[in-house]
Amino acid sequence: MKFLIVLIVISMAMAPIYADYGLDGVGYTISDRQIQDTSISLKLDSAMVVLQGGSLQIGAQLHSLTNADLSFFQNSKIFRLGATSNDGLEVTGTGRLVTSNSHGSIYQMTGLAIKDDTSQRMTLSLMFAKSESDAQQTKVKEKQDVLLLVKHFNRVQWKNLYKFTVKTFDPKSNPLSNFDQASGYIAGVGITAKVTDPLGNIIKISNGTTTEFGYYEDRLIIPDNARTGPYLLNVTAYGENYKATSEELTFFVIPLGTNPTAE
Repeated sequence: MKFLIVLIVISMAMAPIYADYGLDGVGYTISDRQIQDTSISLKLDSAMVVLQGGSLQIGAQLHSLTNADLSFFQNSKIFRLGATSNDGLEVTGTGRLVTSNSHGSIYQMTGLAIKDDTSQRMTLSLMFAKSESDAQQTKVKEKQDVLLLVKHFNRVQWKNLYKFTVKTFDPKSNPLSNFDQASGYIAGVGITAKVTDPLGNIIKISNGTTTEFGYYEDRLIIPDNARTGPYLLNVTAYGENYKATSEELTFFVIPLGTNPTAE
């Protein structure tokens, strides 16, 4: 049993590297409907023009990258990558900035791995790490606490809409954790929301930032072939200036003909 639309995400497990500059990331490739875990690692000199070493692993196949061209645009919000391997693989991709911190910047990259006229679509989450000297010069600011409040439907029938709403507040201005309070919002907080089914399969993940009213929402339609039972919604709030905080809620998918209630 599967949902009609499934977004497949490989969890990021990246550590910044501090010898000159580096670009490390994990994700997946898709070829002939086959999905394979994929990772990439590039180590460049401080001028970002000479490739000191690099590799791309797709499934069990490891490719040694012998050439790479990495260019940044729009105040480093976008990069373009072109690389080749010693066994004839060509890699092209475009990355967009997701968030930054004192260690570096995280990008979401989409692209292609091409070899022998066969291409594989590629999606990766990557960290562009600063050099050790740059990291030491970055002033570490004390991060602000965030009050994360989430409202959702706790029961939803097949063929119906599941919706959740997130609000972020300054905890000092909302000591009673009132979801409907009309002041004390925090805007621009990063939000990642993940929905998993009763077997632990990820069925949706979404990312965004809160509006000027500290507001973020998302939704999905529950198809009629969905597994019934308890689902988990995990919401994380984060940002360069904010402490990461998470909330996890349970909702139940039920057959048609049952009367759902909203939380």
